[in-house]
Amino acid sequence: MRNSHLRFLIVDDFGTARRIIGKLLREIGFTEADEAVDGQAALDMLLNARYDCVIADVDMPRLNGFELAEAMRRHPALLAIPLLLVTREPSKEEVVRASQVRANGYVAHPLTRAQLEDRVRSILGLPAWTGPRHPGFAAFA
Repeated sequence: MRNSHLRFLIVDDFGTARRIIGKLLREIGFTEADEAVDGQAALDMLLNARYDCVIADVDMPRLNGFELAEAMRRHPALLAIPLLLVTREPSKEEVVRASQVRANGYVAHPLTRAQLEDRVRSILGLPAWTGPRHPGFAAFA
């Protein structure tokens, strides 16, 4: 199932992470994705273009992922955009904070294609993928 009409914003200060997430999204069938280097740049982009989903790292300079989530939830035009937070160091406290800032999902690196696909489909309300899965693993150096 191709989902090329959906537009993503990938937010991470680590360029390799942005490229890996973008590649995984393309493998899944989501071909429209822009990148931002931090939460402030992402917020500026969100206010000037339409996005269907944001995938943001938790730990970034300027606005971190939690702060970006708070800003999005305060702004009427951004309130309904699904947000998936990604972390390199998962903790119970971060899971609780993700819920408090009303993120739609929370996932830890390293991401697999199947893991990202399941989370994205879930937060976008798309049916689960039932076809064969090809192994796709993204590890961070």
